[in-house]
Amino acid sequence: MNEADVRAYLSSALGRPVEDVRIRHLGAAQAEGGKEYGYGVPLLIEYRVDGEERRSVLHTMAPGPFGHQHTADRAAILLWNHFEFNTLPGHVRSVDVGGFDAAGAMRSLGGVEEVFQLTDYVAGEEYAKDLARLRDGGALAQRDLDRADALCDYLIEQRGVAGDDPVLYTRHARELVGHSECIMGLIDSYPGEHPTATRDRLMAIERAVVRWRWRIKGRSHRLCRVHGDLHPWNILFREG
Repeated sequence: MNEADVRAYLSSALGRPVEDVRIRHLGAAQAEGGKEYGYGVPLLIEYRVDGEERRSVLHTMAPGPFGHQHTADRAAILLWNHFEFNTLPGHVRSVDVGGFDAAGAMRSLGGVEEVFQLTDYVAGEEYAKDLARLRDGGALAQRDLDRADALCDYLIEQRGVAGDDPVLYTRHARELVGHSECIMGLIDSYPGEHPTATRDRLMAIERAVVRWRWRIKGRSHRLCRVHGDLHPWNILFREG
């Protein structure tokens, strides 16, 4: 980080030319910002816009426990802060939210109301169609065995990357039980008075998975890379 980059970012975010930028670590007047900067260290930025002296604080988050390990975790918290700070009376105002690109340049996200993702297009048919055919009485074919073997190989390759972060392992074991897209979220997706997923049955599942979490909680040697959303509608096969 340097004054020129910060000046360009502030001018873009505020929509007006910014001048006379000065950066230092917050609470340490002798430590000028930039060269020794690390994530999680707040920076005081002093500058002039339209002849008015202003001061802002640049906040980042360092990786750590409590669900802050991934860049997306930290981005979600800072985006939430930006959208909510200005709705609370007497709260410090959020001016913008942004990010650093690979070259260290600052980019504004403050005008974002929704995010998008662009991916490649891949042709293929959902694996769910194979399973539906078998479910409905279709004969087991060699292609079915070959695809099951390919999926097994894929899982082995995927899980071959091990991790050594006990806190991250504990977090993911916890999220498997309590996250909205995991067991608790699925339990809450059933309508009331469901003939199969009865209230008592779902309560029994909740109790069982909490007990199971404590059984696996200390086994952090099991930490490895997983897809996280591997199901028949997310798998495409081409011919062969």
